[in-house]
Amino acid sequence: MAKRWDYTNATAGHRVGTMICTACRQPIAEGDFRYRQNDDGFLPQHRACSLDDIEWKRIDQRRQEHELFAQRRQNALQAYIEEFGEPWPELIEECVANIPKDCAKGEA
Repeated sequence: MAKRWDYTNATAGHRVGTMICTACRQPIAEGDFRYRQNDDGFLPQHRACSLDDIEWKRIDQRRQEHELFAQRRQNALQAYIEEFGEPWPELIEECVANIPKDCAKGEA
C-alpha cells in the first residue's frame, strides 16, 4: 500500500531529501511540491508533475478561503478605525496601567 503524500512549498524554505523530482528528474527549487517517504528516502514531485492529484484542488480552496477571511478581517478593522478612530494607544496605556505592580517583578 502506498503511503500518503504530504504537501508543502519550496519557496517557503521547506526541503526534503535531494529535492529532485521523481517524475521529471529536475530540481525542485521553488513552488509547491508533494513528497512521501519510503525505505529509500524522500520522493518529492513538482506540483506540475502531479496535477492529477485532487489534493491540489483542496489546497487551492483552503488558500482561497484563508485569503478571503484575511481580507474580510482587514475590511472590518478598517471600518472600525474609520468609525471609532485608532484605539491602540489608549488601549495599550489602559492595559499597562492595569498590570499589577508585583506582576512586573514576576511575582504574580
